[in-house]
Amino acid sequence: SFTASLNSIGQPSPTRSPYLSMRGYRGGSQFRMTLLDYLFLSLAPSASSFVLPSVLSPTRHHMLLQAGAGRPRAGTGRVAACGDYSLIDCGDLKRLEKFGELTVCRPCPSAIWQPRKGDLWKSIDLEFSTRSADASKRGSWEGMEQVPADWSISFEEVDIRFSLAPSDQGQIGIFPEQKSNWKWIRETMRRRGSHDEDGLLRVLNGFAYTGGSTLAAAKSLPSSSSSSLSVVHLDGSKSAIQWAKRNAEVSAVDSETIRWISEDVMTFVEREIKRGNKYEGLIFDPPAFGRGGKNSKIWKLDSDFSKLMQTLPLLLSPRPAFILLSCHDPKWTQFRLKRELESAIADILRQHGGKVDAGEMVMR
Repeated sequence: SFTASLNSIGQPSPTRSPYLSMRGYRGGSQFRMTLLDYLFLSLAPSASSFVLPSVLSPTRHHMLLQAGAGRPRAGTGRVAACGDYSLIDCGDLKRLEKFGELTVCRPCPSAIWQPRKGDLWKSIDLEFSTRSADASKRGSWEGMEQVPADWSISFEEVDIRFSLAPSDQGQIGIFPEQKSNWKWIRETMRRRGSHDEDGLLRVLNGFAYTGGSTLAAAKSLPSSSSSSLSVVHLDGSKSAIQWAKRNAEVSAVDSETIRWISEDVMTFVEREIKRGNKYEGLIFDPPAFGRGGKNSKIWKLDSDFSKLMQTLPLLLSPRPAFILLSCHDPKWTQFRLKRELESAIADILRQHGGKVDAGEMVMR
């Protein structure tokens, strides 16, 4: 089976969809493609998916195909309470979230409406503030004395635990809106493994950050599976690599399953193509702008994304399982992402058939 997904992270929005009846936080947009057997797609504010005729493609925005008897039903794409995390409220350019025992307030520029749960905003434990309207700018935290040394949360549905810590850009080490993507990776790989006995599943996760998708892939196959698994965690930031290793440790992931690579993503990808290395699964979550280290190349989404797309067919094995792409820049809508991916995998689409779908990931 083969699946490709692409999503781009968006912002809180009062928009409605078939599954949303109240204002919520847009998580992102995505694109995915699936071949053979029923596979799941993961969506963020905008998302799209490619699916073969025999594939179940539940998206966050809508149901692409109706599930058959005994098949898992498509999700609504809502991420609310899940494990130790919940989105409490958003509005007045902020979002209020629960991470374990701490209530956290962070900027959210697109939440232009008024908060609905005014009383709950009075019990904030940790708050990030910045003078700039851009939440990516450096700022400061109030309430750091409330943060425990071993602050962590779990997402029991995907059996992953994250070690958290406040950063000077308002991040804490996790993007909760990706939770459905982790679930999709897990279910997609398990389904592939069950149909491919004694097979090898090789997964490359680029711009891997603190490892949510890496861990989901690494913990996807049950111990009874005869398939073997190898996951490459690729990120230009050494500190992100170390953080991801901590998450792997607290999530009880087999260390032999993951290969940790601290290198510029495009440099590594180009080398892999020259080496002839192939993967059954590809995961990329590129930022709008980034640089991993002093000697790393600068990544610019607007100029480099199409170059990354051109490498996908060259990285895929002759027996591909899935592609999952996500993007956190609101300028990159699901339609734009869909066009880019459709163009990049045009030959694969002609060879295998299928359907492309797009949608949004929404936190409510």
